[in-house]
Amino acid sequence: MKKRFLIFLLILCISVCFISLLQKEKEIKEYFEKENVELAIYLNDEESSAIPLKDTGYIFDEEKSSCTNNANVSWDNESWSPVVENMSEYKTRCTLVFRDYYRVSVVDDGNTQVYESLLSEASTSIIANSDHTLLQCNQGVELANNNGNIFVKNIQNDITCQYYDSTVDAVSELDDSENYFIYLKDEEVVNDIIINEDKILTMDLSGHSINAEDAANTEETGVIQNYGKLNLLSSSDTCGTLHSILAVVSSYESSRLVFKNIEVSSSTHTVHIWDTTDFSAYESRILSIDPSTASNSSSSLWLHGGNTTTKIFNSYIEGPYGIGGQGGKTLIDSSEIVGNSRTALQVNRNFYGDATIVGNSKLTGVLSGVHMYEGTLTLESDENSLAPVIKGTNNRGISLGTVQESVLNFYAGDIYGNSEIYVNGTINVLTGKTLTTVRENEIYHTYLK
Repeated sequence: MKKRFLIFLLILCISVCFISLLQKEKEIKEYFEKENVELAIYLNDEESSAIPLKDTGYIFDEEKSSCTNNANVSWDNESWSPVVENMSEYKTRCTLVFRDYYRVSVVDDGNTQVYESLLSEASTSIIANSDHTLLQCNQGVELANNNGNIFVKNIQNDITCQYYDSTVDAVSELDDSENYFIYLKDEEVVNDIIINEDKILTMDLSGHSINAEDAANTEETGVIQNYGKLNLLSSSDTCGTLHSILAVVSSYESSRLVFKNIEVSSSTHTVHIWDTTDFSAYESRILSIDPSTASNSSSSLWLHGGNTTTKIFNSYIEGPYGIGGQGGKTLIDSSEIVGNSRTALQVNRNFYGDATIVGNSKLTGVLSGVHMYEGTLTLESDENSLAPVIKGTNNRGISLGTVQESVLNFYAGDIYGNSEIYVNGTINVLTGKTLTTVRENEIYHTYLK
């Protein structure tokens, strides 16, 4: 009985809504007839006897809608009714056009080509122009490769995309209030690429590269200065590459930098992160692999400041220091960090830093695997992942708290070094487990037993 009542109530509600919408349309027509306005309604290119109901897959096309006698027509989405202004005493005829698609306008050297995207699909494929460096769209859509063309997804409104000859040109044209997506092709940059603090930007290299101009013949390094929110990714199966480009995130409380499927190489700090910044790397390779031109202080990822949050997933980082710097919180998950002349993970003297290393991760340094002057280091893994491995080939696997007392939460993992681990502070282990260090072939191996 209760189920029947609910079905009856649902049918009644639907009927009432439908009747009220029909009544509303009748009221609209009567009102405009009274105001001496005649309405002609078109759905796409076909004339209709009724205004489409709200939320039925149609939007008002203001560009194609018009009125006679210099009257102006617009549409109120809230009340779902037309608004006619500047009406004269003479009879006015207004044509209301509705369509079931969004327009994607692509501007190329002053010429505009319009593509249509059905509202129900919110996507379309557009023809790529290989003569240009990139395509920029003025809203937060997604672009990806589509057999040599560009596939536009997540379309929510009419959008305009424009080809530019350089990343610098495109970024300089960004509006203050929009999400932007830039689709990149191979190019060499001369000037710094600067993303202001009020920008939210996605740059898709799609397997291509950005190089500092004449990077092979000069020590000059191009710079991406990000003060806003930058997502740098490659939507193709091939990594996008930044070569001799220094990616810098400068001090701003809500700045953010995300790498996905990106390879970065430089002879200096490859990615330089300042205070109050979020940095994440997913399936990326961050490399500073030329110690002959880099000082021993150089690192692939340099963290500066106590409020930096860094997350590394399924990535590979290599440098004289793999990750170096001064504090912040770092999460390393299913990644490999290599310090090819110094330390894999280093938190500098007199600065506090926390690090969590979880399963399937490996940190290897020529001197030590992890060297933190103050902070908390946590090693852990779940039942679906391998225990993390920390290795210092010429020194301790782990050295903590050489300035202030520190904490080692040793919940899983293996630690290798030429001497025992050093912790000036507290070591926490799993309940019922014992931290054991043994010497095998001049190498100390620490594990839980």
